[in-house]
Amino acid sequence: MEKSAIIFEKNRDYIYHLQDDIYEVKILTKRDDIESVEFLYNDKYFNKDGHLLVPSTSLILLKKYITNYHDVFMGRFCFTGVAMSFYFRLKDKKGQVINYGAYHFFNDIFNVNNMFDAVPYLLKADTFKFPKWSVGGKIYQIFVERFAPTNEFSKNWFEPTNYFSKLNGTLKGITKNLGYIKNLGMNAIYMTPIFKSPTNHKYDVEDYYTIDSNFGNRDDLLLLVEKAHELDLKVIIDLVFNHTSTNFFAFQDLLLNQEKSQYKDWYIVSEYPVKIEENPKYKCFSRVKEMPKLNTANEEVQNYLIDVALNYIQYFKIDGIRMDVADEIDLTFLRRLRKKVKSYNENIMIYGEIWFDSASYLQGDIFDSVMNYQFYSNVFSLINHEITADEFGDNIDIMYSRVHLDVQNELLNLISSHDTERACSRLNYRYDLLKIAFSLMYLMKGSLMIYYGEEKCLGGCGSEDNRRGMIFKENDVITPLVRNLSEIKEIASFKRGDYHRILLENKNILMFDRYVTDEKYRVVLNMGNDNFELENEVFDIIDKTKVKTLKPNMIIAFELK
Repeated sequence: MEKSAIIFEKNRDYIYHLQDDIYEVKILTKRDDIESVEFLYNDKYFNKDGHLLVPSTSLILLKKYITNYHDVFMGRFCFTGVAMSFYFRLKDKKGQVINYGAYHFFNDIFNVNNMFDAVPYLLKADTFKFPKWSVGGKIYQIFVERFAPTNEFSKNWFEPTNYFSKLNGTLKGITKNLGYIKNLGMNAIYMTPIFKSPTNHKYDVEDYYTIDSNFGNRDDLLLLVEKAHELDLKVIIDLVFNHTSTNFFAFQDLLLNQEKSQYKDWYIVSEYPVKIEENPKYKCFSRVKEMPKLNTANEEVQNYLIDVALNYIQYFKIDGIRMDVADEIDLTFLRRLRKKVKSYNENIMIYGEIWFDSASYLQGDIFDSVMNYQFYSNVFSLINHEITADEFGDNIDIMYSRVHLDVQNELLNLISSHDTERACSRLNYRYDLLKIAFSLMYLMKGSLMIYYGEEKCLGGCGSEDNRRGMIFKENDVITPLVRNLSEIKEIASFKRGDYHRILLENKNILMFDRYVTDEKYRVVLNMGNDNFELENEVFDIIDKTKVKTLKPNMIIAFELK
């Protein structure tokens, strides 16, 4: 038994509240080392002399996830008392049995001092709460300038784009096409920044309180939200709080008054005088001198930005916010922002742009969800045969094992965004590969985000040409697939159900179940070069056909009865 690989911490990552008096516990062991894990627990005050020879309750934990290095054992238990004592009994594959409590190993445990302790009812305060619309939600991302004009398309609308391309998409254009988005099966839209800005992307904000005149005005936004809500579509806006434009009033004052500026602490200046120049003497976003970085640790900056967020939530009735460059923003500010927003309306969703491991942001005190770029990178690594189906499964298990059960169905799966190459271009417009990418995005745990035009197989490479003008002409292949997958996502198992991967000797096959109490579905993907035979013929709900043989690059989903 590899004791050094056994990991349990007495915090909300490993023991947490689910609902009512139901809790969940988790422990990690070396991969393929432990045969079984038993969780033994008692009321802490059951025996005043401290001797608990026979714990009154035990639970066999399920091997829930398998990662590259660990098996993750989990289980749910009921506890109605105030405080509890507990420990784990582990049996390895050679038959050795050991007890683990209070961060030590024992042959036998007779005393509560050798056990872990917890106060479960206090964990209820940490319970995650999400609005119903966000669980397994389907979000349509819109790059505002490129989606739809108020009236006629600009002359260059259907041409490849670059950084300086100017198209004429507007808020009114979005409002006119909300029915189209609803018909795809979406239940929310997410718009890139709409604030006054000198660029087409609007990620360098000049005035947070003014809607950019190229997009419309405050009345146009009010109408958009009103019409979206009539269609039961939620509205999410992009908040750029990491940096501003050099035209922003505070930075202009800094340029004018230098070290005497009342806003000098709003930015991170290394040396005066401050000039807009190459290698500037102030921190920027990604070394872009036109995007000076805000000092979000500054309380004045925090107060200003919180007021901006509340303005759009309170006045415009926005349903969610997405925080740009979230991993570079002060954590104290993000926690303050969350408290202010949730105290006004606990149903406002807060998303973060995090490209790497996001577990520390998903503890219930910062974000509700993140753009799931971990899923994104693994999907394309799988399709490009950089990893096997088995390795993909390991990586997904790692991701799930690091976040709370309730958060897993909130993770925003995606296969493209305004910051990536479009999926259709990346996969050379191959339907079989696109079907895999779309299907995994819909059928894995999580919510999902479709970047506008992907359902039309809109192309675009690099960080400039991936923002072409929207094409509304029907795509006879991808659009029906998206609509069907949107219907499948409404099945309880895929919308809010649990997930369990089935391990196979064939490492090129991915097989997993999605399930709730009264139904179960199985998904099978063949990434190998040979056919894969199922034991019985099944009805594939993706293509709505009977299947027994999976050809290479084929994915199916079917109900288990």
